[in-house]
Amino acid sequence: MNSKTLKQAFLMFFASALLALVAYISHYDGINENVQGKSSFGNTAAEFERISTIEMNTPKGKITFDKSDGVWLLREADSYYAGYQLMNAFEGFVKNSKILRQEQMNAEDEAKYFGENSRDIKLLSANGKTLSEITISMLPAGNNLSYAKIKGLDGIYVIENNMDFPLDKAFWLQQPLLALPNNMIEAIKINEKIALRDKKDGTFFTKDNQVYKADELLKTLEFLLFTKVLSAQNFDESKFSEQKTMKITTFDGVIVDITLYKNGDEYWVKQKISTSALPTTSSNEYVKNNAFLYDYWYFKLSQMTGRRLWLENIM
Repeated sequence: MNSKTLKQAFLMFFASALLALVAYISHYDGINENVQGKSSFGNTAAEFERISTIEMNTPKGKITFDKSDGVWLLREADSYYAGYQLMNAFEGFVKNSKILRQEQMNAEDEAKYFGENSRDIKLLSANGKTLSEITISMLPAGNNLSYAKIKGLDGIYVIENNMDFPLDKAFWLQQPLLALPNNMIEAIKINEKIALRDKKDGTFFTKDNQVYKADELLKTLEFLLFTKVLSAQNFDESKFSEQKTMKITTFDGVIVDITLYKNGDEYWVKQKISTSALPTTSSNEYVKNNAFLYDYWYFKLSQMTGRRLWLENIM
């Protein structure tokens, strides 16, 4: 083969390679151009009100949210109320998340990001029709960014995601059970013993003028979380032979009645909120708007928190 023939062969090869590269780039850019800036959830973003059920499959199991009278309930938690702020954040995520680009990822990285480190999200209408379906990696793709696989699109994409998805279903519930600032508590009654104080930063005294050190109890009541919840129809009080009562009264007239149930190292509470004879307007509103969160519900505490409450006594 002479040099002229070699040159022609080389030029043909180069031209073919260049055309292939241009075709690949055009195809790649075409995919990005078609979806870049579009919603990660398609048309569902503009029609969030059509969503009746949200299904999430996580490494810790399935979580299902059902909408009832405009409120989201968590099916696997005896249909207790999902956290308002979290669900509002999720709605914002669905409405606002955009596709930024397509991502080229090798098999090893795909297994890393989409194996045990991802969650499947399915949005369904009232008749069970799937509106949107997406798999999101829990390993970030950058600041407020996630890798995602979107049903109906081939490949992997980088999407906007400024939401933190809890793994444990307990953190999807309306938490905390109690959030009483230390300086708001005026009186504490444990079983039949009472301790009171006359000012917000004051010391608690019993009726026989003994100092009651309430620091640990106040710290617990300031942010009391629960790990599980059951409706009254599914909770059997007879399995808990040991019980203890507490009554917490705030300076602005909110009363919290707590019944603590113990069975070995398992602790549950029942809680009721009401107002004193002369509550403030804000206290009346608080009780009116939140009583339903506690009526007819029983809440499981962690072993550490339950034991701390159980051992608390006024001498």
